[in-house]
Amino acid sequence: MTNIAIHVGFGMHCFTRRTGEDCCPYDRYEDDREARSFDRRRYALSHCLPDIARTLEHRRCAFARNENFVTLDIQPAEGIPVRYGVFFNVKRWNRQGGHAILVVIQSAYELDVGKSSPARGSIGFKALIGHILRGTKPKPPP
Repeated sequence: MTNIAIHVGFGMHCFTRRTGEDCCPYDRYEDDREARSFDRRRYALSHCLPDIARTLEHRRCAFARNENFVTLDIQPAEGIPVRYGVFFNVKRWNRQGGHAILVVIQSAYELDVGKSSPARGSIGFKALIGHILRGTKPKPPP
């Protein structure tokens, strides 16, 4: 059995939202691709992300849009449970000294109650890693 190092990164969509007219200039956050607004609720929920990332192999993962995957979690927010969608992608990452896997949590936010789930089908995290290591793509459901 080969040990594979898994590295995790977090995108700014985990703690920001689309900039709107009500955006305070002090809450503006930008990188070389886009400008967004700091979102206190997303930021508070994002404190759960390290534990969610550490337990991906035990969670139900599913296909999402744009070659991303999603895992759904229930997190308490102000004493009320909320559906928390954690969207991530997985890539092979060639590092000095060997191969590794890079998991980037692209976005994470409370899912709207009235909207359908962003999850399609199901794939185990270990199966997903296996695909990445073999250089194959898992097939999403039709």
